[in-house]
Amino acid sequence: KKVQSIINCIWDTSGSMNGMHERVLSYIYRNDIAINLIQCDAGVQRVDMVKSIRDFNAIRLKGMGGTMLQPAIDLVSEKFDKFNTVILSDGATDTLSFENIRGKVLIISCGKNCPVSKDNGKLKQILVEQNG
Repeated sequence: KKVQSIINCIWDTSGSMNGMHERVLSYIYRNDIAINLIQCDAGVQRVDMVKSIRDFNAIRLKGMGGTMLQPAIDLVSEKFDKFNTVILSDGATDTLSFENIRGKVLIISCGKNCPVSKDNGKLKQILVEQNG
């Protein structure tokens, strides 16, 4: 099986995501995309490379604390900045700065938009219904 592209995914694993974790993950998984999956609550909890459905199904949730996604954004800028990034959250986050991110960023949130202090000019946010 050939991987067509790689994306970064910052997965909000904080307690406020209560019950939405698997649902938001389903928005990004496809067989032809490899994912640098970064689990983050009050800090980065775990980083996994997901290349197959087996990898995807083996992921174990780490976190359930507060929400500070900026450490994960900083990790992307240091180690994975050549790939585009998607953030999966409920929007109850710290204020985010994307000034050091070169790639495109898509935030998919259930609840409300994430607060942003600095946009890199390549940022989009999508708000999805919680009961949709």
